[in-house]
Amino acid sequence: MTSATSGWVVAAIGLAVVGCSGGSSADPQDSSEADLISGNGVAFAAAADSALKVNVKVADGLKPSTKNKRFIRLTVARGSKSFGMWCTAHGQIGALGPAERIQCDEGTTTVSNDDDESFSMTLAHKGGAYAIESVDYVGDGTFFGNRMRILQPGWEFSGGTPDPLENVALKVTKGEHTEADPFAMTVDVGARLHDLLGMMVSNDETSDLPVQSITFNLSNKMETDVSLLLMKKGTIRVNATKRVSVLRTAGDLASGYASTTEMKQRVSAKLP
Repeated sequence: MTSATSGWVVAAIGLAVVGCSGGSSADPQDSSEADLISGNGVAFAAAADSALKVNVKVADGLKPSTKNKRFIRLTVARGSKSFGMWCTAHGQIGALGPAERIQCDEGTTTVSNDDDESFSMTLAHKGGAYAIESVDYVGDGTFFGNRMRILQPGWEFSGGTPDPLENVALKVTKGEHTEADPFAMTVDVGARLHDLLGMMVSNDETSDLPVQSITFNLSNKMETDVSLLLMKKGTIRVNATKRVSVLRTAGDLASGYASTTEMKQRVSAKLP
């Protein structure tokens, strides 16, 4: 438990949901896209650069090691050149305003560590608009420079850390709100958590306070850590690491989501 002089009161609890987890667990490891089943996802073109195409989709595992797991795949293309990444989904509801993000991260390490590189890309949906919210690249072009040239034709490493690419507006070309749309999936999960807003949450330092906002991170194992934010002077974080399932039947994607009432009961049971 930590405290500060200003900000939010936060109660963090583990919650299982459909999506992807961070780091290497967002990658189906030895699986290829051929080992997954998916629709076409949602496709975008950059509003000011129609040659830049972006596709992001939900894919379910078929192999024993990936069965009942759900992954998110990003593909970025310009002409005949493209790159792909495995990603995680994140959402927020309540006073912070609704938002959904798809976060993709990769890195490479060399023996000497002199040429280590990292590349991350975040897509966001806020206020009805889509964008490449940020692209952060640390490297000299050796491993991920080709990705930067797809995003920005003519890009060349000029020393130091490249400036981040931010807020590139996207327009939907097809696939929005389909079953393979990870933004739509994240909105659906947020709706299942909506009944937690306004719930009174106790803590060790103040009287009970109502939940004002919720942020959540989706896992390919159908798990997430959910933060319940309470508007109040000071910040108190209470962690409950045991997770619960958002599925009607835990571990079974085909069973669908639990109801909002069930989710409120499950989360409430894990709070202090």
